[in-house]
Amino acid sequence: MTIPLAISDTALAGADLPAVVQQVKRSGFDGLEIRGVAHGRMFGSHRLLADPGRTHRALEDAGLRVAALLADVVLCDGRGRVNAGARETLHGHLITAAELGAPVLCVRPTARRLPLHRLPEVALAIEGLLARAGELGVKVVVQNEGGAFGARDLWRLGQLLPSRAWGFCWDSQAHCVDTPAIAVPLLGTRLEYVRLRAVGAPLAGAADGQATAGINKVAGGAVNRVEGRTESPVEGSVEGPGPPENLVARQFILRLRGIGYGGWISHVPGGETDAATLAMAAALLRQWMNANRTDHHANVKGKPTATPAAT
Repeated sequence: MTIPLAISDTALAGADLPAVVQQVKRSGFDGLEIRGVAHGRMFGSHRLLADPGRTHRALEDAGLRVAALLADVVLCDGRGRVNAGARETLHGHLITAAELGAPVLCVRPTARRLPLHRLPEVALAIEGLLARAGELGVKVVVQNEGGAFGARDLWRLGQLLPSRAWGFCWDSQAHCVDTPAIAVPLLGTRLEYVRLRAVGAPLAGAADGQATAGINKVAGGAVNRVEGRTESPVEGSVEGPGPPENLVARQFILRLRGIGYGGWISHVPGGETDAATLAMAAALLRQWMNANRTDHHANVKGKPTATPAAT
């Protein structure tokens, strides 16, 4: 199964729609993730949201799609109570997502730690969006929010609202303590959308130990602890020794393949990125998705994992 790749619109330069479409196409991605409203003002995506129907047609004509609309509106206030204004805004975002042809609308639940006794309110608020979402053909997905709303919180929310009409989004940028080894099996087939932290270019001359040391800073060394070994890139591959973000992204893709994930993966560099770097990221992500499952166990001293002879 091929997992489609999207690029965040925040990574793209250019003030007009044709320039954006051209950058997505040249970089080798299948679609575009569009960020909506942030803190009551248009953020980045105004060039794409001024006429959602036009954006949809331009991408479709180029053989591309809108992967998701990110509604950067927090559903709950600082006390964990559902914000009525956010509910109204999200209904508007559902209409915009439908006009864009986006299959999912990503919703942020909270910016602060949410008390468990408030979860039923969140579940009811999400349920209130589902009827309209179903009419428009858009799926609501709720994303993690760092230490405030992790994999376990999403799982608990799923128990309160077991409907398959909505799902989960996992954002590796959210600085969550949950590693891929925890988040992916726990959320399982309810995962509908995944956002990966920037996949950097290989670090020329970097040793395996340097890459491993880096992941201890990014993910608390959890990937190494979970696997019980040192994860090192395979020599001779496109990736080479790379930044710690590469190791996290690669682990995530490996886990997603294990559950038969069929949603989108979005690459989120975190700022405008040049075309060569975006193309490198797309190539790396596709390499990891298409690699044999045993590749990550290869001998890193230049001896690739043996491939069974064809019969």
